Amino acid sequence: MKSIAFCEFAELLSLLATAQLAVAKKASFAELSLSRSAAPLPSTLKKRQSNLPLTRSFGNETYTVNVDIGNPKQSVKLAVDVGSYVTYVLETCEENYFYIEQCKTFGTYNESLSSSSKYVSSDEAYIDNDDGSSYSLVHYADDLTIQGEDTLKNVTFGVYEYPSAVHSGSLGLGFGRGVNSNHSNVVDELVSQGVMQTKAFGLALGTGHSLNEGSLVLGGVDTKKFAGALQKVPIIDPPKYPFDYEEFRYWMNVDSLTLRNGINESSHPGFKVMTHSMDEVSYLPTKVVNEIASAFGIYNTSDEIDEWYVVPCESKDLVKGSVDLHFGALNVSIPYADFIISSTQLEEIDYETARELCYLSTFPWDDLEVEKDIDFYYLGHPFLRAVYAVYDQDNRAMWLANRNECGSDIKEITKSEDSISGIRGQCDGSGLESSFGSNSTDNNRDAEGLGTRTRASIGALAISMFAWFLMGF
Repeated sequence: MKSIAFCEFAELLSLLATAQLAVAKKASFAELSLSRSAAPLPSTLKKRQSNLPLTRSFGNETYTVNVDIGNPKQSVKLAVDVGSYVTYVLETCEENYFYIEQCKTFGTYNESLSSSSKYVSSDEAYIDNDDGSSYSLVHYADDLTIQGEDTLKNVTFGVYEYPSAVHSGSLGLGFGRGVNSNHSNVVDELVSQGVMQTKAFGLALGTGHSLNEGSLVLGGVDTKKFAGALQKVPIIDPPKYPFDYEEFRYWMNVDSLTLRNGINESSHPGFKVMTHSMDEVSYLPTKVVNEIASAFGIYNTSDEIDEWYVVPCESKDLVKGSVDLHFGALNVSIPYADFIISSTQLEEIDYETARELCYLSTFPWDDLEVEKDIDFYYLGHPFLRAVYAVYDQDNRAMWLANRNECGSDIKEITKSEDSISGIRGQCDGSGLESSFGSNSTDNNRDAEGLGTRTRASIGALAISMFAWFLMGF
């Protein structure tokens, strides 16, 4: 009788152990901290539709993550790029005409040093940049570990063999297989290899005051980076591209735009726009830029094609006003001051000896002298610092909320249809935890308590069963 009881008891303990493992199952997301770099980088769009190597080059801030590639691991820093699906690394810094020292701090990758590297293709063997530089791009596949998380096996990425004007590689988080590419990109691999459930991620850039600000949550949302509900904004088809190049990106509609200066305000119609995580520059409708520029004493911006819009540095603290972007019920307000950048790294001057300059970082699209019927606008760092943004490929949507900061609490994005819409931010308007945040914290504690109570109950039941067994019923 005791032998039968022992077998039944052992089976019960096995079932209880399985249940306990289920309680402790790891969520499918990866939380990555971002580091800010102020190394210079040429703008990704050229100023004229011509062969002149004339660019807007500035002290561009990039937000990077640490990545290890290959076996043995080679460490690089990659800039987070929501404007492209391509992940790429640099093979060398020696051909870099402008930023050799900066390039070295970001690291390079040599496929010949990795035992797991595989050649994929060189279909895009030679590419001309819009800034007049060029590079050779070859695709390889290798193991890739993003900031100490799970290692992704056999990921395809590009290697720039002879970059002349790029100082770092990038982590492309755009649409990959079946949309822009015939092969899987990093986002595709993160899902297929089980790091996250859906092709969605949350992004919060820092305020710019610290070198270690901002977070990227692959497969999750940090609910302590915003307040209230996230506004769903559909991802739409792109406008006609001004260059001979097509890529489906995170385009969305701005319903309308309002400019305020504390006394007056003006309303402007909506437009298509995309976000750009690797660029401080924003391209906006000409009338909007003219009005912003006039607040700083700059006029006729559309005629000043070859000039930066230099402003007195003290005007950043003196000129009042804001750009208010409307997305459904959400209003995102960006102070004029956030469009002012301080830099001595303009291309036209010797930045090693020049005095510090301040300039306006928003430009009219007409300034590029391309076809006038094309509206090609994008929002750079000032916008992405003002919002918490969730990029949701599976549902073809952006989810936006006003940026705030009250700690960190990650919620996994699941395959449920209302997974993201059901998530609420825990910060109030002052950046402190709100009552909802307190409730959420309590709920988390309740969840932890549930796990504790479950394990305690399991333990108590096991002890009772063991005592029952010893007593022979």
